[in-house]
Amino acid sequence: MDSYPEFIGLGFTARSHGYWAVERAKMAENRVLGTLSRAGPGISYFVLSTCSRLEAILGGPRDSLDGVFDAVRKTLKDHVSSEPSVYKGYGLVDHVLRVFSGMESPALFEIDVASQAKASLRDSLSRGSVNKALYVFIREAIDLSIDLRRSLGLDGSIGIPELSVMAVREALGDLDGLRISIVGTGEVGRRVASYLKRLGLNSISIIGRSRTSAESLAKLLGLSSAYSLEELGSVIGASDLLFLATSSREPIVGRHHIDGWEGVIVDLGMPRNMDPSLIPDLQGSYMWLEDLEILSTKILADLYSLLPKAEELLRIYSGRLQSIFTIERIREALRDYARLYEEIRRREIDRAIEKLGLGERDREILDLVTSSIMNKALGALGSIVERGVW
Repeated sequence: MDSYPEFIGLGFTARSHGYWAVERAKMAENRVLGTLSRAGPGISYFVLSTCSRLEAILGGPRDSLDGVFDAVRKTLKDHVSSEPSVYKGYGLVDHVLRVFSGMESPALFEIDVASQAKASLRDSLSRGSVNKALYVFIREAIDLSIDLRRSLGLDGSIGIPELSVMAVREALGDLDGLRISIVGTGEVGRRVASYLKRLGLNSISIIGRSRTSAESLAKLLGLSSAYSLEELGSVIGASDLLFLATSSREPIVGRHHIDGWEGVIVDLGMPRNMDPSLIPDLQGSYMWLEDLEILSTKILADLYSLLPKAEELLRIYSGRLQSIFTIERIREALRDYARLYEEIRRREIDRAIEKLGLGERDREILDLVTSSIMNKALGALGSIVERGVW
């Protein structure tokens, strides 16, 4: 039974460790992926990296999974100086469903995390890092999380980009007349700009790595101006409100950018786009993801009122996922058993042929009969197991 397949999850989340721990963990993301890529055959893995978490789910035989788990845990612990959370068995099932449904997101019940999980699953498939059992488990968890949201009557979603604008309005009041700049031309920056435009705000500048990319987005959304990242200092100086929304692993805003500036910064980077050493000097004019989550309890009060019902539904959907989880683990074990059985079957046929002095025609008959018996026995066993689980 040492080869019986297991799933185990570990990592850091803002809910359990704080955003600072997630930030440090994400700085070690490439090292984690490198460790996993060297895990060897039989190990399957899925990594989810968002603004509020870096987590990995590992799958494989018990006798080889422990070593990989320990290596990943050590990589994370060394970088964050804290132990990652660990999820096993049905605790993992419950946790994954909570995450994918948005119940632990800073923008409560956001659909974005399910979309991010889908993208991560596609990436895992393309690099061949998920086996069938883990793929089915993650895919079913995503689908069930979407069903859970629908059961709550949640078809749309407010994500981090929209929440950031809502939080600024909550903190500052009317944004009319403010000169607003957005650094980043990716999805987050685009959605921040789109939401600001829907509010009727027009003095919006976009800053990209190149002026060309910024101009393309400005033209698409009808923004007032576009700049390259090289012009960041002058753009900040002419702004009252600055959104930072890049995927940079290093800070892009330093002291020379903000000396003497009295505007407000909303940092949506993970890791932060602002040099963390400057934040104490900003005296309340800086907002990060953890500030957005605090404000969200007021801004999204109607969504928070759905949490008790969501907890009730979670028990139902978690039970369904637990059944899928159990079946896939058993199926993987049966596949391992089938491979072992096949090795034994062929060895015994060879022994019988040699001992009895049989010919090739006899080998074909023995092979056909024993193979048929094996397939029927394994099929019947699989059906019995599935009926028992469901």
